[in-house]
Amino acid sequence: MMEKYRVHEVAKDLGIPSKDVIELLGKYFDSPKKHMTALEADELSVVFEHYTKANAVESFDDYFAQAQKKKPEPMVTVVADDPVVAEVLEPAAAPQPEPQKPAAPQGQQQRPTQAQQGQRPQQGQQQRPAQ
Repeated sequence: MMEKYRVHEVAKDLGIPSKDVIELLGKYFDSPKKHMTALEADELSVVFEHYTKANAVESFDDYFAQAQKKKPEPMVTVVADDPVVAEVLEPAAAPQPEPQKPAAPQGQQQRPTQAQQGQRPQQGQQQRPAQ
């Protein structure tokens, strides 16, 4: 059994609008087609035959030569000699906020950080009131 090949899928694969495929099928077949209509083998043959003839290439050497001409241009490299460009590329170092630590689950105490440990008296020692 042949897999369903819909009008819009054929159009997408050929890189043409669905409307063009529908118009072409309307010339050769009586039943009107919509973009979601599954095409039969004879309908696909008509579409492929038409677009094969329309896009025929005399020489494959010419075809591949065109593809080599269309290579993308290399990216432009920006030199940071200009102070404005340098500022955009490397913005002034702003103080980064410290990431917040997730809160401890309820019922558990958080451990003091090293900075906080230096402020607390050690166990067994009492804190003396300031005189």
